[in-house]
Amino acid sequence: MTLLALPLTNFEEYMLADDYPGHPLTIAARLRFSGQVSQQAATAACQRVFERHPLVHSRVSSKGRKKVWSGALNAVEPPLFVAGEPTRELPDLERFDLFEENGGKFTFVQGEQLCEMFVRGHHACLDGIGALQLIQDWMQCYHEEEGSSSHTVKLRRLDPELLHQRGDFGFRTWQYVKQLPRQALGLYGIHEFLNHRAVPLVPSRPARAEFPAKGIHAVESIDWTPTQFERHLRYANQLGIQTNELLVAALFKSMSHWRRARSLGSEEDWLRIMVPFNMREFKHRKMPAANRVSFVSVDRRARPFHQFDKLAKGIHGQMEVIHSHNLGLTFQAFLNLRAKMPGGVARLARPDLCGATAILTNLGRPFRRSRLPEKEGKICPGNLVLQDYELMPPLRPNTHLSFAAFRYAGKQRLTACYDQRELTREDVRELLDELAREAIPVPD
Repeated sequence: MTLLALPLTNFEEYMLADDYPGHPLTIAARLRFSGQVSQQAATAACQRVFERHPLVHSRVSSKGRKKVWSGALNAVEPPLFVAGEPTRELPDLERFDLFEENGGKFTFVQGEQLCEMFVRGHHACLDGIGALQLIQDWMQCYHEEEGSSSHTVKLRRLDPELLHQRGDFGFRTWQYVKQLPRQALGLYGIHEFLNHRAVPLVPSRPARAEFPAKGIHAVESIDWTPTQFERHLRYANQLGIQTNELLVAALFKSMSHWRRARSLGSEEDWLRIMVPFNMREFKHRKMPAANRVSFVSVDRRARPFHQFDKLAKGIHGQMEVIHSHNLGLTFQAFLNLRAKMPGGVARLARPDLCGATAILTNLGRPFRRSRLPEKEGKICPGNLVLQDYELMPPLRPNTHLSFAAFRYAGKQRLTACYDQRELTREDVRELLDELAREAIPVPD
């Protein structure tokens, strides 16, 4: 399949426009392995991953008024290997210039006993699920390249032709037309998004979008024990809601309390949590890494939320309407409409506005379908053992914090990627701890 005639979708155009030197629209993950990585096997695995996922090794070029993906296999950038002990610090998550370079990179930091792998990708090339595809495929390719023949793993077949469907949400079909009465509810969501002036967690300093983001990203994580996670599940069941809805409610209360403790803003401020919405269907199961995602936003006033159960059940009701009326399509439909207007979707990219106070994505068990060997519940690609990992959704102007929730090796983990120019590690740790206190009830 050639990518020379593959136009950017509306969502990809928006991601390309909403990318700034001081806020690169980069999705990242850090994986920590025990063992010594084989540079030869790791490099070969990266090459195979890029071959399997064409958008990540492609660049953007202009074809008349349109932007298209163009790529060649010989343009794959080899991974970077660095000798040194892994630390808590992140490498610079620098901005990708998709007109001059590919939108994906691998970096390895090798110490005496631990190896860290950093995976980075531009959000125009892939979403969070796509990033997990890269990681899963790399581990399986590395397992094979490293020569671990005692436990063979068949790499799943991908169909690059499905990339033509990545931006098709059926807006011209009769099936979508029949949904329009229900979709009308989505107009209220658009009204809220455009008219509620969401506020950042802390007031942003001026001109942050203009300067290169050198060393601004940091990550903090907390792990829940199996007992704590079981209490969390029971609490959600007791309230009659989903666990992700419980996390959203807990995050609202935590942010509101955190702001009041610092005398930031007022109770009339709008807090907004942006939740990614996976739009993949069964027919997309063989699609290479791409964006097949939408967003829904949940707004609440920055009030004390003394009746937490009422807050949580209100969010559950809102999410039920979104699911039952297929309102995950609303944001994509809005982009489709905006693309037909002067300036296109790029006019939506405004660094002066706060699109969300925070981002929260819940990925469940990302590697539950891995067929690689395991040791004490931990995946073992080749001679390595995956000890833990952190997933980092991107930040944007006035969105200083993004959360990812997932489970691995019997533990529930919450990671928070944050902007060190605006927040300290202590700030973020306090928010994570308070979120856990709200989401996990104290035993009787």
